[in-house]
Amino acid sequence: MNASVQFKPKTRSRSRRVGPVDLLSCIDSIARQGLATLPVDETRTMKAMAYRLSRLRSRACTEIGELMHPAPANGTAHPVQPWGWCDLLETPTTRCGVLTVFRGQPIPLHDHPGSHGVVLVLAGAAAIRQYDLVEPQTRERQDGLVHLARVGDRIHREGDTSWFGPRHGNAHRVDARTPICVLLELMVNPYPWSERAWYFPAVREKHDQEVILARRVLPRGQQRRPA
Repeated sequence: MNASVQFKPKTRSRSRRVGPVDLLSCIDSIARQGLATLPVDETRTMKAMAYRLSRLRSRACTEIGELMHPAPANGTAHPVQPWGWCDLLETPTTRCGVLTVFRGQPIPLHDHPGSHGVVLVLAGAAAIRQYDLVEPQTRERQDGLVHLARVGDRIHREGDTSWFGPRHGNAHRVDARTPICVLLELMVNPYPWSERAWYFPAVREKHDQEVILARRVLPRGQQRRPA
């Protein structure tokens, strides 16, 4: 298995499984139970999913260790995409994979439109900062600037989890605090990669700033046309 698979648009026409069948069956079970109870209580469901996924950490490290990115030999990550992603499971309702991030090469702020997800740290540590979109997308300014409110900001270590929903912490930034950080990400109702947006602060962000102004960048081909 080539562990350097990059983020690319994926089709969801069929299910795909890569990795130990028993482990993926457990992950799929967590996702299915989550889907069944999400309409009743989002917060309780996501916390339960996070807890159940965290119980699989040791097993995941043992069984899918070969899918984790090796540290770059020269101390720098890939010049085009400085993080790695390996698919483990993808169905029309579930996506799970291994995400590798390197210190000094953070994943910029991005969203997960319409999706619920859990992130589990398998190895290393990462600072995960989460935001909510303050203004509905229908009120997005013509210049592409939006306001984002910070709702989470802490360092996650091995075994720690974080979760997001369509209206809770849906946009996040991941910054490795160790030379290499490996995370397991599980999403239900996954979005097409082509619909994800990136957010870049319009002004230098202060450490204690609760609301930031950022430029929302859509995938190529979906940029807003001038009015």
